[in-house]
Amino acid sequence: MKKQYNKLDYGKVAVLMGGTSAERDISLLSGNAIYQGLIANGIDAIKIDSQQPVYQSLIDNKIDRAFIALHGRDGEDGVIQGFLRMLNIPFTGSDTASSSLAMNKLLCKRIWLQMGLKTAEFAEVDQHQILDSNRASTIVAQLGKQLFVKPIREGSSVGMSKVNGVDELIVAVQKAQKYDGVLIEKFIDGQEYT
Repeated sequence: MKKQYNKLDYGKVAVLMGGTSAERDISLLSGNAIYQGLIANGIDAIKIDSQQPVYQSLIDNKIDRAFIALHGRDGEDGVIQGFLRMLNIPFTGSDTASSSLAMNKLLCKRIWLQMGLKTAEFAEVDQHQILDSNRASTIVAQLGKQLFVKPIREGSSVGMSKVNGVDELIVAVQKAQKYDGVLIEKFIDGQEYT
């Protein structure tokens, strides 16, 4: 038998969703599903699209807690977490620092290396730097022909490519640069876990 929660247990819950990241559409789907689940369980919930002024919505609606259904930048990178913490509004998910670190693939890899943890060899390209064929050839020589190319701070495989060789690498870096700086990792053959 499904437990019916008393809405006083949680107060008023804001489902933060939407936003402006490349993952807006999936965030809206997630947020609507979460909202429906909360309402179906008797929880006093409202939806807030963070594309709109979030602060005023939180204050006007006297929000007690937030369920973060935002994806990508400003949702998973510590920005909204820090904002909610500043307002003393409890929220779902990781804290500000953990969110920021986990979303920044390059920073996370550097910390792992400092701790002596193994991680795929990598190279980086600044968002506004042109990757010419000479540098691309050097990267391929260092890391191998098969590579993964990713924006440093995006999720859900946005802007990500698997490449084989110099020409594909140049195109993939340009694709990823539409979102952020770029992380290029050596391909590691094996099972993928998400």
